[in-house]
Amino acid sequence: MRCRWEQSLAGRARLIARGTRRPGPRGAGAQPPFSVGADGAGTPGSVQKAVGEGTSGSSGRAQGGERRMTQQGAVLQGYNNELVKCIEDLCMQKEELNKQIQQAEEEKNKLQHEIQVLSEQLECVCENLAQKVASRNELDKILAETEAAYMKILDSSRTLLNVLKKEVGSLKHTPELKTNVT
Repeated sequence: MRCRWEQSLAGRARLIARGTRRPGPRGAGAQPPFSVGADGAGTPGSVQKAVGEGTSGSSGRAQGGERRMTQQGAVLQGYNNELVKCIEDLCMQKEELNKQIQQAEEEKNKLQHEIQVLSEQLECVCENLAQKVASRNELDKILAETEAAYMKILDSSRTLLNVLKKEVGSLKHTPELKTNVT
């Protein structure tokens, strides 16, 4: 899938390769925004004279102008090709980044779902734990009350046993009751 920039530049490159140009704000006879020097390098904003062949007159100028336009077109085509390649590279990087972003979003959503599930489980465990702690506290209270009551029973039993032992001991020391026989 091509980016908008890539499609637009590809169309302009085809026009340049055919030797036609879209009319711009400079008009039909305006100079291009840069020109080509003898080394083939373009210089922005200036017009350099093409390397002459030693001919003079209008035919020499026409050939020089055509050669200069051809050189400028070739340089412009080279720049355009490099620009299109750079834009294609950027579009590929963007697509790769979009894939990575989508994967990261999927991972994030998966983790958020897992967090939600774990939060619900944690809530259930906390409620269950709270119920068990409350039950344990109630059992501790019952055990403490039962232990206290048992201790009272033990004290009462000890007291009763002591009283009974005294009574039995005192009965052994008293004279036997005599019975009247008539």
